[in-house]
Amino acid sequence: LLLVAILLPIFFATCILVSPFRNRGARETAVIGGTFAHCVLCALIFGHGGLSFSRPWIPGGIDFALSSTPFSGFILFAAAFFCFLIAVYSFRALENHPAALQFYQLLFITESFASGAILANNFVPFLFFWEGLLITLYAMIAIGGNGAWKTGLKGFALGGIADFCLIMGIALFWKITGTLAMDHSPIGGFYRSLETQTDWEMLR
Repeated sequence: LLLVAILLPIFFATCILVSPFRNRGARETAVIGGTFAHCVLCALIFGHGGLSFSRPWIPGGIDFALSSTPFSGFILFAAAFFCFLIAVYSFRALENHPAALQFYQLLFITESFASGAILANNFVPFLFFWEGLLITLYAMIAIGGNGAWKTGLKGFALGGIADFCLIMGIALFWKITGTLAMDHSPIGGFYRSLETQTDWEMLR
């Protein structure tokens, strides 16, 4: 389910790209239906509680690791629900907009990257998804109209500076703990153990 939560929006983005439905009603209905389906999937992950997925990815012990806790499952569902609301709002807001098709494709790709960042259980795939978000968000701003790319460039620059600080923090984290896995580190393991406490007895 965790991997499907990342791949499903990419599937819908591809379907929109190759779909023969170019008229406004059919296209927007497909977008709303796709975001709603992803929202339902994320609700299932949230309701399930704890899930995990891990496969070897990069030599050196870096795995493509995903996991969900009650808290991250809630954040995942909230992100999917907001994407659904964006799709519903865009039905009217993007009426007759020449870049509507590109916006919907970027919306699904952004939803996929956001899901990956939320579910990531290793800082390397987390950075991959997080930096992907920076690119898609810039693109969504840039297609807004004449001169919109300037606003997107400002956002890209601000996000790039913040991401540089994030990378430095992750490097410091790896230097201190000796691992990039979030749940195997002393800090990550502590906070994940807190998430599993139903009555928060550890804080009393």
